[in-house]
Amino acid sequence: MGGEYALSKVHQQLSCCPKAKTQTLFLVILQNYKNYICIKKYLSLVNHFIADKQARKVAIIMTRSISEQLFRSLGTHAVKKICISEGRLELVVAPWSDLENEGSAIFNNMTVSYIEAERDSLDTFLDFNLPWDIIRFDSESTGLSTWRFGLCCRDIVIGFVANWPVITFSNQ
Repeated sequence: MGGEYALSKVHQQLSCCPKAKTQTLFLVILQNYKNYICIKKYLSLVNHFIADKQARKVAIIMTRSISEQLFRSLGTHAVKKICISEGRLELVVAPWSDLENEGSAIFNNMTVSYIEAERDSLDTFLDFNLPWDIIRFDSESTGLSTWRFGLCCRDIVIGFVANWPVITFSNQ
């Protein structure tokens, strides 16, 4: 089933919904899912989300990637602090242009999948001193209540599975 067909089916399902915001919400959700094969699953979720305002808020938040939420379109970021403990990861990041403008993410029910360190061929040693330059920070739903996250920095890559994080910002 192609993406255009899937979008038209969702639009058709939502046309009866009086609120344009709700229609937009579900089109955004659908566009963020790369696999249109499961469209029936998403269509069944439409009725659930229309009925539940809290679920709609969660859906909006989770369809955005972790980097969109945490980095807030403020350019390249650095890891300022990372704490890994049993079942929990706390991450503090800030844009390189304003290292005082911190964003904090607390991941609960966390399990580390991998930690890899590799020095650049031009470097003579690994640099684990903070701040770390963030190359990318990815998120992907596992289909359950957890997400797979991949934090790629210059000399270290960390992969883990956790609940969606609680995110706060120092300037709020």
